[in-house]
Amino acid sequence: MVNVGNLAYKRYARIYRRNNATTALPIKVACITDLDIWPLKAEARNDNPIGFKKKKNPNTSTGAKGNLRYWQDHYDTPEKMKNHLDMKRGIDGDNVKTFVSNDWTFEYCLCKYGLAESVYESIKADTDPVYSSLPEDIEEKAIKIYGMIENKGSGKTEATYKLVNLLKSKYKDKPSEFRALLPSYIIEAIAHVTEPFPELAAAAAATGDNHV
Repeated sequence: MVNVGNLAYKRYARIYRRNNATTALPIKVACITDLDIWPLKAEARNDNPIGFKKKKNPNTSTGAKGNLRYWQDHYDTPEKMKNHLDMKRGIDGDNVKTFVSNDWTFEYCLCKYGLAESVYESIKADTDPVYSSLPEDIEEKAIKIYGMIENKGSGKTEATYKLVNLLKSKYKDKPSEFRALLPSYIIEAIAHVTEPFPELAAAAAATGDNHV
């Protein structure tokens, strides 16, 4: 496992691609990356208590590009979304496959798909409200927690170690229960480089997708 932290992972992945060969290298590689599309509810507005991302329009006088291309409403057609995903998966081929997060980022997906309480517990300060006081809506709750994560700054590393220890404690000897709370793209990435989980193997047989 290699944590690259930027788009340089594509250079590493190319090592496992053959330029001119009839057979692929017998090494499976899973590249995990963020979707990087911001949900509309994350916009910082006076009428939105959970928003923390400021929407910025292009500025013709300064040449600033703004950030509209990151927002969900920018991808308002299937073609735009497909192009975005195709760029993310541009290195794919042979036994190399890119797994893009179901939503925004890895941390956001952890919150949205089942581990919100554990993530919140790992970042919560003594002055923060209790978990039960967070929004009931799953998306709004995930946005609220992810906003707190982004504001952590240098404290992110400490929170990560705390989360790891929490998950080890909660789900020791409970692999199926833990797997049910993970985003699907993480499960698929693990299955790609190890061996398919039974439910993924069934899906592969049904769809003809040999990657799972």
